Amino acid sequence: MFFMRFMVKEGLSSFMKTSLKNSEELDALTPAELYTAIPVQNQGAKLIPVKHGMVLEIPLKEPSKKWSLVALFVPFPKRHRLFLDELGASIFSDCDGSRTVRGIISRFADRYRLSFLEARQSIVSYLASLLKRGAIAVALTETEQAATL
Repeated sequence: MFFMRFMVKEGLSSFMKTSLKNSEELDALTPAELYTAIPVQNQGAKLIPVKHGMVLEIPLKEPSKKWSLVALFVPFPKRHRLFLDELGASIFSDCDGSRTVRGIISRFADRYRLSFLEARQSIVSYLASLLKRGAIAVALTETEQAATL
């Protein structure tokens, strides 16, 4: 059974942060916790194929009520767009909830003939970037979650 470090807010497909406050907390995980963590795509994100990659549209949260007056005069965007090149799109597609971070790193290292350590640095920093932008969530097993609190 998995404990989600993020929860999907009802009515919106954006992720509400519960335990991880930012990508630095992903870096603070022990290697054992990091390698067994399972990245999951934001269910509200849409991939749009374009030349030389993909565009990822991520839904944004509605502005709070204190900003409602400002929203009358300044329109708030409903989605954030990220361009993913071929490497980024392949890593994002690997975040399907069936692979651990270790599995994604190993697959990337095999595909591009890198050592595990070389691939680890690139993948972890890229996953932290996707996490910060709300494109993915990180799931941990209950025992790992209990160990981190």
